[in-house]
Amino acid sequence: MIDICSHRWCDGRIELQINWDTNESAWETFDNMREDHPCATTDYIVSNNVSRKKSRDPIMNWARKVIRDTRRALRRIVKLYHFELDESNRI
Repeated sequence: MIDICSHRWCDGRIELQINWDTNESAWETFDNMREDHPCATTDYIVSNNVSRKKSRDPIMNWARKVIRDTRRALRRIVKLYHFELDESNRI
């Protein structure tokens, strides 16, 4: 996978348009992308504010929780193994 370039709603479910490494583009379901590429999916959802509801949207809540949990785990690993992080939280 290279990136997620677009999204659409079909029958109340979100689909994401993916540009693959093979120069092909395809529409994938949110559930498939959530399992196979959670980081790219969360980045796209949060940065593009993908939501059907103004508040308590389950997709947006999931994305924010994944980002929060990932950052928390990274901080714990850094502290445990005495790594140094730069300003973008990279080792």
